[in-house]
Amino acid sequence: MNVRNQRRYLVAALAACAMVSATSADAQTWPARPIRMIVPFATGGGTDIQARLFSAKLQPMLGTVIVDNRPGGGGNIGAELVAKAPPDGYTVLFQSASLAVNRTLYRKLNYSAVHDLAPVLLVSSTPLVLVVHPSVPAKSVKDLVTLAKANPDKLNYASTSSGSTSYLSAELFETMTGTRITHVPYKGSGPAVTALMGGEIDMLFSPRNFGHR
Repeated sequence: MNVRNQRRYLVAALAACAMVSATSADAQTWPARPIRMIVPFATGGGTDIQARLFSAKLQPMLGTVIVDNRPGGGGNIGAELVAKAPPDGYTVLFQSASLAVNRTLYRKLNYSAVHDLAPVLLVSSTPLVLVVHPSVPAKSVKDLVTLAKANPDKLNYASTSSGSTSYLSAELFETMTGTRITHVPYKGSGPAVTALMGGEIDMLFSPRNFGHR
C-alpha cells in the first residue's frame, strides 16, 4: 500500500470512528478542531519520527494534527490516555508492536488493547539492527558473544522500553547465545541511541530506519 492510499484509509477510518461516537451534527463537521496524535515514546525515536512525518501528510486533508509525546510505562501511559479519551475521532494513538506485547508482559493494565482501542492502519514495518559502542572490543557478533560469555552481567544493553521489540530482541539474543547481559530501559529509541553514542550503553537493537532517509 502506497503512502497516498495509507492516508486515504486513515482519513476514512477516523471519520468512521467520529461518526459512530458523535451526533450526526458533530459528524458532519468533523474535524472541527485539531486532532491529537499520541506517541507513547520520547521525541527523536523511530516511532516519533514516523508519527511526525505521517501527521504532516495528513494536515492538508484534516487540518491541524498535533503530535503529543507521552513516554513511560513501556508505552502504556500513552495507550491508556487514548483508551480513556472520548471516542470522538480527535485523539488517536501512534503505537509500535509494544501495544500487543504488553498484554503478555504486564499482569494488570488499566486499559484493554482489544476492547478500548480500534485498529486503523498499519503504517510501517521496521527491522532492527544490532549496534555496539566503539569501546566494546568486539568486531563481530561472534566476538560479542564470546565477550559476553566471559563477562556475565558486565555488558549492558539499552531498550526503547521494557516490552519493546528492542527489548525482546535482546532477550532472544541472550537465550539463543547463553549469555547474560544487563537490561537498561529508556523511554524511546531517541534517548537509547543517545546513551549508546555517549558510551553509557554497550549495545542496542535499534530500528533500522533510525538515522536513515
